[in-house]
Amino acid sequence: MNYPSLYDALHALRRCVWFCFITAPSLVIFFILACLLFNNSLSGQYVESARQLVANAPADKVWDTTCVRSPNSAEVKNPVPVAVSDYLEPKCTPHLRNVTDWQKDIDALIRKYYLAVVLLGLFVWVIVEGGPHISFSWLKRSVKP
Repeated sequence: MNYPSLYDALHALRRCVWFCFITAPSLVIFFILACLLFNNSLSGQYVESARQLVANAPADKVWDTTCVRSPNSAEVKNPVPVAVSDYLEPKCTPHLRNVTDWQKDIDALIRKYYLAVVLLGLFVWVIVEGGPHISFSWLKRSVKP
């Protein structure tokens, strides 16, 4: 039996999966690295970030920064007049954080960005390929009278 529409569907599915999971993330990483390389030293930024994470920290800790914006006056019952700059600039405080917790958060962030790029790649693939133009007639059962 010859199922050309099944072959077309599987071929399109393979191309879609390849583009979404391999090609699109590769292109995004390439363009990010190209922009970083032409704007400043990528290795210098890497070394500086590594130094900031572990400088004067114990072996199982890294430095992390938490930034908090000042609350709006509507959120506070008794608002105290403050300078406008206090509302515009977030207050950032560095603190020590456990390495494993930091790694879990960064890994989760990388997975979220990868998933976003995969979904963007799927959207681009559907737009470029002209939408799902595959015939799924092989799914229908042929009923003989």
